[in-house]
Amino acid sequence: QVFSFLLDRVRNLLLLSRVPHLLDVQTGSGIGNWRGARFVYTNVSNLLVRLSMNEFKREAILFSCHYDSALGSPGASDDGIAVVAQLELLRLMSQALYLLQHYDLLFI
Repeated sequence: QVFSFLLDRVRNLLLLSRVPHLLDVQTGSGIGNWRGARFVYTNVSNLLVRLSMNEFKREAILFSCHYDSALGSPGASDDGIAVVAQLELLRLMSQALYLLQHYDLLFI
């Protein structure tokens, strides 16, 4: 539900974009270790947006956040504020043609 909400919100923001953009959804699964703990993830989806005034050929500045949370946690304070901040930054930057002269912007 959260991913669908975010995807809809981003699509609506990009409808108003004055900047050329790419939208991509990547889904993956894997196993990893972190601080001695093993974790498994399946069908995790990432939402990627790239804003570019140079045909997507420049280096990009990366803005990253996550909308998932640890099992058993409420999740809202985990990284929720960064998700909201990144949506607002995407909204603002998708209108700011003059700010994208040197680098592309990549949101994940």
